[in-house]
Amino acid sequence: MTITPYYQSIERARTAVSVVLLRGFFILAPCFYFLPTLFGVEGIWLAMPIAEGATLSVFLVYAMRR
Repeated sequence: MTITPYYQSIERARTAVSVVLLRGFFILAPCFYFLPTLFGVEGIWLAMPIAEGATLSVFLVYAMRR
């Protein structure tokens, strides 16, 4: 959650928007759909931490390459 304000503060709006879309749409939405079918109600609770961790992983790789 701190990646987006950081990239906004250094005037990289495209990267900040990419973080928001990746976390909210491309990772979190599928997690909310698939995890409850795999883990039941606990899957709903796991969706947000998994989405945050996946987003962090993707942007750590991105930051290391830059």
